[in-house]
Amino acid sequence: MADLCPDGALVAVRSSALDEDGTRHSFAGQLDSFLNVPHAEVADKVIDVWRSAFSERVLAYRRANGLDVAPQPPPF
Repeated sequence: MADLCPDGALVAVRSSALDEDGTRHSFAGQLDSFLNVPHAEVADKVIDVWRSAFSERVLAYRRANGLDVAPQPPPF
């Protein structure tokens, strides 16, 4: 975080999965997002966003659209 935001600016933590917003499916608003996150809280908020990918509303959407239950994380 120090390299990305050397001035200590607050950041946004949001989802980005491979099948999240493609040409066939949109998960808009279904996964949690966090704004104005201090650097010390980023890791915890990343976990919270990932956890929200397994909420009942997201799992129901995945099932209804024939998608694998487990989302695919973005490549690094």
